[in-house]
Amino acid sequence: MLARLTTLLLLAATLAATAQDYTAEQLLAGVKAARPSGGIYARLRMSHTPAGSTKPEILQVQVKRRIAPNGHSEHLYQLLFPANRKGEGLLLKISDGQFTGSSHSPSSGTKTLQPSDRSLGLFATTLSIDDVIAEFLDWPSQTLTGTENLGNIPCHIIESKAPASSKSTARLVRSWIDAKRFVTQKMQVFGSDTTRPLKTVLTEKVLRNKTGYYLPVTFTVTDTATGAQTTVEGVRSDSDLTFPDTAFTPEALQTLTTAP
Repeated sequence: MLARLTTLLLLAATLAATAQDYTAEQLLAGVKAARPSGGIYARLRMSHTPAGSTKPEILQVQVKRRIAPNGHSEHLYQLLFPANRKGEGLLLKISDGQFTGSSHSPSSGTKTLQPSDRSLGLFATTLSIDDVIAEFLDWPSQTLTGTENLGNIPCHIIESKAPASSKSTARLVRSWIDAKRFVTQKMQVFGSDTTRPLKTVLTEKVLRNKTGYYLPVTFTVTDTATGAQTTVEGVRSDSDLTFPDTAFTPEALQTLTTAP
């Protein structure tokens, strides 16, 4: 509750500030405040182009998610298409930058995820578990390093540095944030080598949700070492849903059910 109140106070300060008065903390508070709370059901279209290929693989994914008032969250990702992979799933429970969970395949059953699986790509795409956790938003070291226009969008650049205690595969994240809409337009994710990004994320389409905040609905994640790319497009989203606890269990991975 204290963390939530702090975020709201920071957001209020941000809205009252002029562009030159923004701090890194205020900008990130705006980004975090835009995330829907409560229960969410969504459909995603993921277009994944593996390294060395020019032909993308099309995946259709359903997502169930709920966020508790303390910020802890539960996520269930399940493949609807292609038919030969239908029913594959991933369950994540995220708390204070840490996660537990399970993966499921109709052919091999359900397996418990390990801490070393943070770099695992969702359904073998470039979007990883670490990306979903987005722990960097809460790192204590956040520095506003400058401004840059991305196309016709003025952005503030923030460098987020991982504390020594972080288990994230990222050690530095550089974010370009549209300070008018509080949307992250671009990210570079670095490992131990902070001179060359491991991956880049580019936002391609932004929409305003019913609460008035803007969210990226189409973005592309590129593995800079291999050239593999995944474009994620939101095609449906229902919010303010109530899920039973049974919707986020290893057993729920084994059955495809739609929104409540």
